Amino acid sequence: MSADSDPAIPRNASPLLGEILKQKGILTQAQIDEVLAIQKRSSERRLFGQILISRGLATKPQIDVALARQKELQGQKKNPL
Repeated sequence: MSADSDPAIPRNASPLLGEILKQKGILTQAQIDEVLAIQKRSSERRLFGQILISRGLATKPQIDVALARQKELQGQKKNPL
């Protein structure tokens, strides 16, 4: 499946980790919004995945799989067929 055919990924946009995890049924939109709010309020730069793990919303293996998918989708965007 290409980024262009993935309904969770807007056309011409980088795939977002939260959207990939939502598509896999790991996160809800409310959880994504919560993590983004935490990230915005934080005085230190915390990665989205780090916050998910620290709050018990996702496991490291789940994050790793989603990051691999994100990288795959970004590669498809850079090298369209």
